[in-house]
Amino acid sequence: MKTKRALVAIGLATIAFAVLFVLPIWVPIPVLFYKPAEHAWVVDVKVSGIGMDFYGRCLVAVAVAGVVGGAAYLVSLRLRPPTSRAIAITAGVAIAVTVAVMIGCSWTLGRRTLTPPVIPSGTLGSAERR
Repeated sequence: MKTKRALVAIGLATIAFAVLFVLPIWVPIPVLFYKPAEHAWVVDVKVSGIGMDFYGRCLVAVAVAGVVGGAAYLVSLRLRPPTSRAIAITAGVAIAVTVAVMIGCSWTLGRRTLTPPVIPSGTLGSAERR
């Protein structure tokens, strides 16, 4: 019975991870950015210059997925064990949401126009020569 409860909790955690991974792309919420030109980490909605939010989005998504999965498992201990149909529905929704997020991320990344940022002088890769 614990396996069935864990499967539903893992399915709900997977859904939470997928949704929270893509949410900062479409909704302006602050996440952790790494700025490689400055070797710095900042928490912001959008950064100027070169900034990578992949690690921040993963961190938020993993944290929320852990909370959702743990809460779902604890709540399931007070309920009847899930049926095979409930497990199948949870797995199907988790797969569908994950595929939708993959398509949405690919669409967003594929259709954006990149503008090269201005690299501050004196940093690695700047055009300043002596």
